[in-house]
This record gives sequence, C-alpha cells and structure tokens, in this order.
Amino acid sequence: MPLIMCSRCNTLVSDESTVCPFCGLVLPGAVGAPEPSVDLDNGSLAPSISPVSDGRSFPRRHWKSLSLIAMLIVLVVGMGTLFRSHIENLINPIPVILSVTPTRDALPSSGGTVTVSARIGGASTCALALATGAATISVSVPARTACSDGRYVGHIAVGPNPFQRGEILLFRLDARRGRKVAHPAHIAVTIEPSVSESSSNWAGYTANSARPITAVDATWTIPLMHCATGNGGLAVWIGVDGHAELNNTFASNNNLFQAGSESACVNGQQYDDMWWEWSPVNLSNPVFGVSPGDTVTAAVVHASANGQYGWWWVVEDDTTSQSESASSPVAYDGPGATADFVVEDPGVFGKGNLTQPFVGFTPITFSRMAVTTNTPPSYQPFSFSTFDPSGVVDMLHRFGGSLRTLVNGSLPTETVYGYGRMAVTYVGP
Repeated sequence: MPLIMCSRCNTLVSDESTVCPFCGLVLPGAVGAPEPSVDLDNGSLAPSISPVSDGRSFPRRHWKSLSLIAMLIVLVVGMGTLFRSHIENLINPIPVILSVTPTRDALPSSGGTVTVSARIGGASTCALALATGAATISVSVPARTACSDGRYVGHIAVGPNPFQRGEILLFRLDARRGRKVAHPAHIAVTIEPSVSESSSNWAGYTANSARPITAVDATWTIPLMHCATGNGGLAVWIGVDGHAELNNTFASNNNLFQAGSESACVNGQQYDDMWWEWSPVNLSNPVFGVSPGDTVTAAVVHASANGQYGWWWVVEDDTTSQSESASSPVAYDGPGATADFVVEDPGVFGKGNLTQPFVGFTPITFSRMAVTTNTPPSYQPFSFSTFDPSGVVDMLHRFGGSLRTLVNGSLPTETVYGYGRMAVTYVGP
C-alpha cells in the first residue's frame, strides 16, 4: 500500500488518507485532498482547508466572531424593547396628576370637610388616603373611584381635634391605570387646637381662680344608667383643687376635697349613693342611698360652723329631704385654686377605664353652680361669664386605633344671682 509522509509530524500514512490520523493535518497529494493554497502567515504552500476538528480545539477567531454576533443580537433586542416601550408610552402614556385644588387647608378644632378637586391625565381610577397625621383624629376618605374623564372630586371628613395643640394631616392623591401609577400629589390640612381639655376619666368643667376658693356647690339629678349594656360605674361630684388629678396624674402632694353621688350597674341593676372624699387621706366615704331621678345637692365649704372652723362637706337629697354634713376629720390644707364640676369614670385609681367599665347615662345638668372666695364681697358667687372656655373637659376613650369623645363637658352659662348651669352629655362610643 503506497505511503506518504506527513510534513507536520513526520509520520508515514496511507496515500488513501486525506487527513493525518495523528495530527489532523490535511495531506497534500492524497486521494481526494484539496488543492494547496498560499499560507498567508509565511507565504509557503499550505492546505487551504483547516484540520478536521477532533473536539480538542476551535480557532480563536471563530470565538471572537460568535461573541460579536451575540453582542449584536443583545443590542438589537434591547433597542427593540426600548422602541416598543417608547411606542407603548406614546400610545398608552403613564397617568399624570396635572393639578390639585383643596377648598381649604385649615379646619377649626371641631373638624369639618375638605373637598379636593383635581385634573388628571391618562388615569382610569383615583383615590385619596391619609399619608401622615394624628391617629387620635378621626378621618374619612372616599373609596377609589373612576376619573377616566380627566377630573376627580373627593371629600375628606375630619373629626374634632381632642387636644390643646394643633395637628397637620397629610393626604395623598394617587391616580392609576392598570399597573401604571402617577406620581402622587399631597394635600396638607391643619386642624386647630381644641379649646377644651381632654381626659381619660373626666368630663365637665374646672375653673381656675386667682383668689382662694372658699366654697363650691351645685345641684343635679341622679342619672339613669344604661345598665342593660353591662356593668359599670359613674361618679358625679363637685370639689376644690381637683384639676391636678385630671388624667389620673394625682400625686401624693396634691389635695382634693369633694362630695357628690356615685352610681353603679351590677347585673342589670343600678345602685346609687351620696359620698364625700378627701384625697389622698380619706378615700370614698358613702353617706346614704339615693335613687335615679332624685334631685341632689353637694357642697364643700371652708367656714366656721358649730364651733369648728375648716372645710366641711354637705350632701342632700332634695327629693327625700335627707341630708348630712360634717367637717373634714383631718384638716384640709389645699390651696383652693380650682373649682371642679365633674362626671367621672371612677375606675381603679391610676387605671381609669382599663379596669372599670363605663356605660352610658342620661344627660346630667349641673344647676345652681356656685363658686365663692374669701375676698369682698365675701361668700358671693362670682360671674360665670368670666370663666375661661379652656376649662371645659371632654372624656376620651380609645377605640381601635383612635381616640373618640365619650362624654362632652360644656361651658357654664350664667343664671340669676351669678349661678351657673352646665350640661354633661354621653355621646359615645
């Protein structure tokens, strides 16, 4: 069998072979071998056909070509995606909020309504939401609604501000069409501070006096409680120096001299009695029982009676003509700085409504309210028209995530001879 020499590996192979089986070189002159061509690297004659791959090598220039082709494919696909996105945005643009106009940017402490009007581009639905603000103020916003005609109108309802500080509520208006959402617009609404004070356990009125107070008294009717709703307690009283106890902040160096009525619902039955107290020395002291609908009077008086000088408590049932009075067994030495007319959630001291349920009641009206001082004219009521509206106290309880007014106090109105009249009303929950 004729043999030929492989010029690359110097090995004899059959002339019938077109490729050297040892190095893969295409053999010139072999049967079926291609015509030689010029080797561009050294100018010599060389085979023009690359060696047959044995799976161990692939020309580097081919890899570069494939990389360039892949980069071109990625570039073309990316440009196509951008082009399609651009065309889609031209045909189906992202929504935009063009203008927002609220009817007002401030509300009184009592709250109110703000109407928001807006011009919208390319949206199908719009909605208002509270972005930031006091959780204690109740807020109502409309549900998501259609705004495909390019206009939106929504009404924000804001409840009263219970605190003596202003609050800023921030609302967000968003517009969308499918998954496309416009950049939101924001509306700020300021709600003015409340004139009245807020308390977790009191409602009524507390009056400051620049002159030492020497007597506080008032008359009211024992309320009918909503005992069908469950067990609970309620105290109605007048007193001196009680403001320090507001919101259960009573401290050991505070004093409070008071007298009034207390009612309790127990298993659907209402029980009532008259009582007096000097906190923190002589806590609640029941005196005699009374009934719903009875007209009662209570007073605390700094006076000389029966040869004794000091603070006295007085409780009367005007309906049954029962009455009791006595001087404080321990000399009361409070400053006489405030006069208090209060409906209270008695609870357990320091706990408020957390440990003592509070049920509803019929309105309580304090009448013949009087405050006297020890300066001329001695022991004469001074005008309620001079009282500060900030002395009104509202009782707030927490329901869910916000505080709601449970009982409203009110500013006393002056009656004849300088007496006052004031209503305390259950409004919650």
